[in-house]
Amino acid sequence: MTGSALPLTATMLLGGLLTLDRMAFGQFFLSRPLFAATLLGYILHFPAEGAFVGLVYELLFLRSIPAGSFIPLHPLHGSLVAVFLIASGSAGTSGWQAVPVAVFFSLPAIFLDRYVEIFWRRSNERNLLKATALVRMGKIGSARGVHLLSTLRAFLLYTAAVLVSGVILSGFCTFALSRFPSFTAYLSVAGLTPFFIGLAGVTAGRKYGFGRVGFLCGLLLGALAGSGILL
Repeated sequence: MTGSALPLTATMLLGGLLTLDRMAFGQFFLSRPLFAATLLGYILHFPAEGAFVGLVYELLFLRSIPAGSFIPLHPLHGSLVAVFLIASGSAGTSGWQAVPVAVFFSLPAIFLDRYVEIFWRRSNERNLLKATALVRMGKIGSARGVHLLSTLRAFLLYTAAVLVSGVILSGFCTFALSRFPSFTAYLSVAGLTPFFIGLAGVTAGRKYGFGRVGFLCGLLLGALAGSGILL
C-alpha cells in the first residue's frame, strides 16, 4: 500500500475494532482517544503526535458520558481521523505542524459517529428480541450466534463510518489548504488552545462547557483568519 492507503486502512480497522469496546464487547476503555490515537500514531510512525491528539480530544470530551438514553458525542473517531490526516499528509504537512489543522478538520467525524451509533442501537433491537426468544426456547448456542453476528455487523458499520469520515474530511482538508495556504499558520496558533481549555475544564467543573465553546471559537477565528476574511 502506498500514499494514504495504508494510513486509511489502519484507521478504518482500528476504528471499527475499538468502537466495539464501548458497547458490544469488553468495555476496557480501549476506545478512549488517549489510548486509541496513541496506538494509531505508533502504527503510522507518529506516536508523539498521536498521543497529543488523543490528549486534546480526551480533555475536550472527558465529561461527555452516556446518561440514561442520552448518546453523547464520542471522541474516538475524531481522534483517529486526526491522526490519519497527519500521517497521510492531508493536513498540508506531516508532524507537529499538522496537528492543529488535523484536529480542526477531524471534528465533524464525531457527529457521523453518533449518528451511526443511534442507527445501530435502533436496528439492533430486533437482534435483541430474537436472541431473547432463542434463550427462552433454550437455544443458547443460537442466541450466542445472533450476538456474534450483531457484533460483526457493528464492526463493519463503524469501519465504514471511519472510511467515509476519513475520505471526505481528507479531501475537504486538502482542498481548503490548497485554496487558503495561510490556514496552517493561523490554526497553529488557534490549535494551542485545546490543551489549556481542556485542562481548565478538568479543574473547573462548571466552566467545562464554557471551555469547549471557547476552543471552538478559537478554531473558528483561526479559520476565518486563515481564509483571509479577518486579514
